[in-house]
Amino acid sequence: MNNRTYTLDLISRFSADPCGHVAFELFDGKQVTQIQYTAFAGDILCAVSFFTERNITGSHIALIGANSYAWVVAFFAITASGNIAVPMNPQISPELLLYQCRKADVSAICATGTASPVLSEAFPCYTYPELMNCKEIPLSELRELQPHDTSVMLFTSGTTDENKIVELSCENLHSSIRSDDGIFSAPEIRKIMSVLPMFHISGLRGTLAMLSRFKTLCIGRSPMYLFKDLPVLSPDYVLLVPMIVESLAKLLQHLPQNHTAQTYLGSNLRRICVGGASANPQHCRYLMEQGFVIDGGYAMTETAGVGTWGQWDGAHFNTIGKLSSELLCRVEDGELLFKGPSIMKGYYKDRDATAAVIRDGWL
Repeated sequence: MNNRTYTLDLISRFSADPCGHVAFELFDGKQVTQIQYTAFAGDILCAVSFFTERNITGSHIALIGANSYAWVVAFFAITASGNIAVPMNPQISPELLLYQCRKADVSAICATGTASPVLSEAFPCYTYPELMNCKEIPLSELRELQPHDTSVMLFTSGTTDENKIVELSCENLHSSIRSDDGIFSAPEIRKIMSVLPMFHISGLRGTLAMLSRFKTLCIGRSPMYLFKDLPVLSPDYVLLVPMIVESLAKLLQHLPQNHTAQTYLGSNLRRICVGGASANPQHCRYLMEQGFVIDGGYAMTETAGVGTWGQWDGAHFNTIGKLSSELLCRVEDGELLFKGPSIMKGYYKDRDATAAVIRDGWL
């Protein structure tokens, strides 16, 4: 990538794709729809027009919805129109969403589904069909941000404390995307399917990294239908949370008579990434014994999803892998410290919490 902000750089590359690469394969339970990168860029430019025509810029816009093509288009449109995307968990209660929106100083909501009355009464709510009911904006009119400008605000999981809001700059995301684990650039991996939530850094970073390398992102109906959608979309690589890895291992251990792994996984799947949390080593070892390659690592929202990454084998099973080329690392008082261009700007409106975890640039 060049020195432009990651959003504009990617949209420009998508628009100019000379090879007609397929960006998305979408399965709705009945048919598979393919969307090329040039068409994807066109949809983004239509959605950007929605914001520019209304002079909406510099605003914090909540993005609420499950993984979908509409979600990805809306994310790019928000950030390419000079706004800050605030991806949010659609599964939490409307009351908690409202609280988080106010905490993040959200001024509007972009919903890829139906917004709750609790939210629509408190904020202007834009839907995906509204975003697409516009003419494409020329690439030259996209709004350029500076590298240090905030691009995305993400809530931490809040497992040990109240959720904090991580501010990630354009450069943080740019660094995260260009960091190459050797996975997304591998030529044998063309089609990728992820069930990691896009409102978490692991799912967002994976999505952006895949698209930046012109891979095909497969999106099915939902994790509930994963083992029905996989054989239809037949990806080479899947990114799974530990709970689904457990389900996969149990499925293969108890295959119905006359069924094979390909019945539920498709004919191309050979590689699995475990992300979002620690996985059960027993399930991962079983899958390795069945011939699957397992990837694992360690990262945080605060590092923009960049950290360590590795392929597990007999000698390095269940380790966090090797350090990303984008980071420095040292161990101090039993803790891992990271430093590099992907380290967050800080916690939104919380200098004390930021100062407690970042010292001299070390997280």
